Amino acid sequence: MARSTRQLLIASLLLVLAACGSDDADDPLAEGDTTEESTATSSAEEDVEDAGAPGEVVIADFTFGPEDITVSTGTTVTWTNEDEAAHSVADRELDFDSGNMAEGDTFEFTYDEAGEYPYVCGIHNYMRGTVTVE
Repeated sequence: MARSTRQLLIASLLLVLAACGSDDADDPLAEGDTTEESTATSSAEEDVEDAGAPGEVVIADFTFGPEDITVSTGTTVTWTNEDEAAHSVADRELDFDSGNMAEGDTFEFTYDEAGEYPYVCGIHNYMRGTVTVE
């Protein structure tokens, strides 16, 4: 590879990496908020981790987010599919299945008894999560 081509590639790579940097002004953890882990995650993981209120799970990028949640007895959990692909929510122990959920569809289930309830996407069985009811 010619030296000028190599230098151009290195300069381009540096520009791309610089553009990927974060702005601390937009980062709520930058001001010392230690209520959440400050680990590096991909944007897809960040999307699903920011699902919202307790009892809300977002399906995005073939991931449940948050994957594991804890709710109080009597809480209705809502799953929202934000993927273009269809997904489902199924719990064999409680014998429920949302059926295929298209993008934008939601499914709700109310947990009336304390316990630990694992669930899975019936279409993509590697997608798993757990609802812990206290």
